[in-house]
Amino acid sequence: MKRLAFLPWLVLLAACGDSVVGGACADGYEVCDGRCVPVGGCGIPSKDSATTDAAADTAPGEVGTDGAPGDGVGDGSDGSIDGGGDVVDDGASDGGSTETFPDDTGPLDTGPLDTGPGCDAGLLACGGVCVDPDIDPLNCGGCGNVCPTGLCNGGKCRGAKAGHVVAIGHDYESTSGAVAGKPLANATFLPSRNPVRLLVLTEFAETSAVDNVDAILDGAAKSSGRTFVQTIVVKASDFHDKLNIDAFDVALVLDQKKAPAGQLATTADTGKATYTSFTKAGGVLVVLDGGSGTGEMPAFLGAGGLLTVKGHTSTGGKSLDVVDPADAVGIDVLSPYLAPKGTVLFLWTTTPDALVRTVVAEPLSDGPVVLHRVIKP
Repeated sequence: MKRLAFLPWLVLLAACGDSVVGGACADGYEVCDGRCVPVGGCGIPSKDSATTDAAADTAPGEVGTDGAPGDGVGDGSDGSIDGGGDVVDDGASDGGSTETFPDDTGPLDTGPLDTGPGCDAGLLACGGVCVDPDIDPLNCGGCGNVCPTGLCNGGKCRGAKAGHVVAIGHDYESTSGAVAGKPLANATFLPSRNPVRLLVLTEFAETSAVDNVDAILDGAAKSSGRTFVQTIVVKASDFHDKLNIDAFDVALVLDQKKAPAGQLATTADTGKATYTSFTKAGGVLVVLDGGSGTGEMPAFLGAGGLLTVKGHTSTGGKSLDVVDPADAVGIDVLSPYLAPKGTVLFLWTTTPDALVRTVVAEPLSDGPVVLHRVIKP
């Protein structure tokens, strides 16, 4: 962008014309080539073409009151050395473009401003950090939306409610019997909603286990007058995406018998915050474990922050006792009952507390087969 460098000379000539008195210049002016110029100004050209002077010029790429390439004097508004220096903070060589960003590399910048880190799908950049607006209590549903209860689920602030985690040491691959199936039915119908909305993860489960679980719940619904609707997902990523209390009351993870070694700890670690958010909002999370295959359900329980167990051991074919018949998961479960094939005892790493109760156990070892953890509000 060029300035009208000749304007100062017009002012000077006007002053000179006013200053001629009787053929001489006024005080402070002198005659130079038949015209009056300021004293000491004779010899300065009417247009500056010098490369290292301090006079106004109109050379391409120069703006301001100097502009000679390389002299660093009076170069526009950004202070850069001239000869292509920037004018309005952007940087493509001047010479006519209006500029907006300080990059000194090219023409007018029109791209978006930097808004922080690039986040994976489903995440949101808030304060320079990627967060999940579905479960982040400081950015619930959007940046800066803080939940007073500290609880966010499904992108909404929630009032805290008692939730539940139930671990059942049956995989139901070999049985759909009502007796062994009763703890599963009780856990599934813990919520009072009718129909109960059930989300089921079957990713690495056996088909027979999927069918038998469906049969157990159908039978329980018919005998109790309750109903349920289920959504089956075959990928853990979909399970995590869908798991919110507005859509589901109960989440059921079948025994992931065919999971690759090490897979379930990674899966549970990825979903840990979602499981916590769901259960603290009043959701019920049920995990089945039959001990066969890669046998990684204890790793899922631990990495997901659900229950602290260090492993399991097989106890199929043994007699089991209901040791807490007053617990909601143990109500009306016949005792004793025969453990079906694919039954395990859970091995503790910590002593159960008042919020983690053993509902069904193997009497000789006192090892828990069904555990119920209440997630307090």
